[in-house]
Amino acid sequence: LLLETPKGNLSKLMQPFQTSYTVYFNKRHRRTGHVFEQRYKAMLVDKDNYLLQVSRYIHLNPVAAKIVKRPQDYRWSSYPSYLRSKVVLGLKYETVLGYFSGGRRRRLAQYREFVEGEIEGKEKWAELPVLMGAFIGDEDFAEQARKKAVKVSELAGHYPLKRIVQAVCKVSGIAEEEIKRPMRREGVQRAREVLCYVSRRYSDVGL
Repeated sequence: LLLETPKGNLSKLMQPFQTSYTVYFNKRHRRTGHVFEQRYKAMLVDKDNYLLQVSRYIHLNPVAAKIVKRPQDYRWSSYPSYLRSKVVLGLKYETVLGYFSGGRRRRLAQYREFVEGEIEGKEKWAELPVLMGAFIGDEDFAEQARKKAVKVSELAGHYPLKRIVQAVCKVSGIAEEEIKRPMRREGVQRAREVLCYVSRRYSDVGL
């Protein structure tokens, strides 16, 4: 999925979606347990320089996996909706087509050539510049985005786990190495409990 959100709060969408879909899927197929093996993976895209490439990458994934020969033949793709001008709720055609010039028909033709013209030259589109496993763009973009995320997170009362560990160790007088070891001494256990609570409350780490 290529999604745009003004607040950077993708997790608020994905968590209830994964939960509700799992319940629906299991009920429909009379099964139990997880549907998705792992937590979803999200990457921040340099919109100005790589949005088109990411869009093409997604549309051509079924072709690369040899599920279909043409991207428009894949049942779950939005690509046919571009070609047929079919209205799909939430799909913003102009976000992608706006990178091309001319009227809608001309822009659509250019986009189609951009996507389908690369099928034979797979090496040109099969790889995206992924940095730190979280960014699609160059190093300057990744560094600026990382700094901005840290700043916004701290303003919202969220802090990196490392800073929380340092603060708990300073206040409790317990060394980080002691907290990590499975010690039962009361002071260490208390510091560990405080660390778990504060980390869960004031950072983005999971349980």
